[in-house]
Amino acid sequence: MSEMIPSPPAPSSAELPAARPLSDNEVGIGERSDLSRLNWRGVDLAIGIATIIGWRLTAGLMGNSTSNIPTAVHIVVGLMLPMLFVFAYPLWAYRRAGGKWQIRWPTPATIAIEVVCAALTVMTLLSALVLLSQMVTRFSGGPPEIDPGMRNIVDSANPALFALFATLACVWAPIAEELYFRGFLQNALGRWLPVWLAAVLQTLGFAFAHHYAGVHFVAILIVGFGLTLHYLWRRSLLASSLVHCGFNTFMTAMLGTWMMLQANAPVLGVEGDADADNCRIAHVLADSPAERAGLRVGDVVVTINDRPVDSFQTLRMLLWSHQAGEEVTLQLERGTQRITTTVTLAARDEVTSPTLPNPDGSH
Repeated sequence: MSEMIPSPPAPSSAELPAARPLSDNEVGIGERSDLSRLNWRGVDLAIGIATIIGWRLTAGLMGNSTSNIPTAVHIVVGLMLPMLFVFAYPLWAYRRAGGKWQIRWPTPATIAIEVVCAALTVMTLLSALVLLSQMVTRFSGGPPEIDPGMRNIVDSANPALFALFATLACVWAPIAEELYFRGFLQNALGRWLPVWLAAVLQTLGFAFAHHYAGVHFVAILIVGFGLTLHYLWRRSLLASSLVHCGFNTFMTAMLGTWMMLQANAPVLGVEGDADADNCRIAHVLADSPAERAGLRVGDVVVTINDRPVDSFQTLRMLLWSHQAGEEVTLQLERGTQRITTTVTLAARDEVTSPTLPNPDGSH
């Protein structure tokens, strides 16, 4: 693994404060380092922050206008291109700050120690997110909905697409994002600001750069603070990259499991209302079990086999325990009426609609 080796700071210009001297044994990846002692340039910091903000705002403004773009294009444009920037830009800024490259591999003992420390931090982060999920479930009456971007991956049922996403999430993202946020942004901000304030601003930037909202934004804040605290504790990009990789790998494995379960689950043939706080039907697929059973747009699914349904995510999960050809009893709300009907579930490939992607959102 290449090491980022801070060299003595370049002579300061009139616009920058004088950099602190570096010790001879400070390194960037694999060993402890203090990259804040480099002569980070204010203009490089400003450009880096402005680019991330611009990219995030542009993605937000595009919003629903990209809903018909294939998920693979979203991954390339929304993940791969930004990852190239967050990987290359800090390396360029690092060189301009007076850093130099030197090949130095961490020792097996160093790797072993960092893996153990990373595992402890990953378990702490997962515990914190479980607690967050329980709090949301308690106060909102249902578990948090899966992020829409992750939903597109799951609904694609495409192994090649999932493999591409997994590679980006588990390998490329930990390296690129740790270089940018902990390696560059944390240390560049730390040259002018107290470490704690740099950590807060950098973590907020990390959360803002991810396209999450609501409880998912809170979750990414928790992850960002965990990564930052681990980096400040270990003073090593190898350390924070291992935490990032371990956490993303666990979450990606959960997502893959979800995708397999959903791909093999039977369907009703309905699409949910994304803006509703219940299981309201927004579309009924033609020639589907739902259409044959008389389900209509606007119906709200209340129970399935007497098990409560509070959202479409809950409906999806409950269908996992059933098989195609099995009959289930639904209780619906239709206006002021309560209706009970029986539906024979079908395999996913039996309810393909020419007007809707399959299985994108259909259940």
